[in-house]
Order: sequence, then structure tokens, then C-alpha cells
Amino acid sequence: MAALAGMPVGAAAGVFVDHKARAWVQESRLRRLRAGGVSARGVVRKLDRVWQPSGRGGGLTRYVAHVEWQDPVTGAHWQGERRYRFYDRGSRQLEAICANGAQVDLYYPTNRPSRFIIDVPFAPTMADVLG
Repeated sequence: MAALAGMPVGAAAGVFVDHKARAWVQESRLRRLRAGGVSARGVVRKLDRVWQPSGRGGGLTRYVAHVEWQDPVTGAHWQGERRYRFYDRGSRQLEAICANGAQVDLYYPTNRPSRFIIDVPFAPTMADVLG
């Protein structure tokens, strides 16, 4: 009987640890790129927002930020997208930072602009972590 009571607690702890691990990985990657990556200023061309309600209440909000920038070293023009996930109704803070036409700081490894990351350290469930 005690094992059955421990299962929900274990599942909740697993979700919490996974959430914190993603935040740690994302913050670590951002620090590393700030120190040794290429820094550029990009323009958000579009921010898509999709709300997916859950049958159990709450839900998930997914964002896709479409960004364009010019490489400060080579002068090449680049564009890409970054995906973000937030539990429940999303993030007004992210929506303000990544509004259409907004300028954002971004970083990427030298010679790999497709691996750029937008400087949004408060978004710990970023799908950027996976690619």
C-alpha cells in the first residue's frame, strides 16, 4: 500500500527534477556562448503562440520565435527559429521580449549559426535544449 502512495510523489519529483535539469542545461549553454560564442543582434520577425489545453486542467503554451540577423564577422544574413514551452497560459515576459519587430540579443558557436540561442535565461523549459 505504501508503494502506491509513493508513486505519485515519485512522479511529481521526477517532473520537478527534469524541469530543473533543463533550466540548468539551458543556463549553462547560455553562459558558455556568452563567454566564447558569436554575439549578434537579431530582429524577431514573428512570434507564434499555440495554447494546448490538457484534459486534466491547465495545459501547455508553445511559442516559436522567427528571428533574422547578420553575422558580425562575415556579414552573412541568417534566419532561424527557436521554440519555447511554458506550462499553463504562457509567459507575458517572453511575449514582450520577442514581440514582432523586437530586437533581441543572440549567441551561437563560431561557424554554427543554426545553433543560435536567444538570450532568454528565465525560460527553463526551452525546447532549444534539444536542438
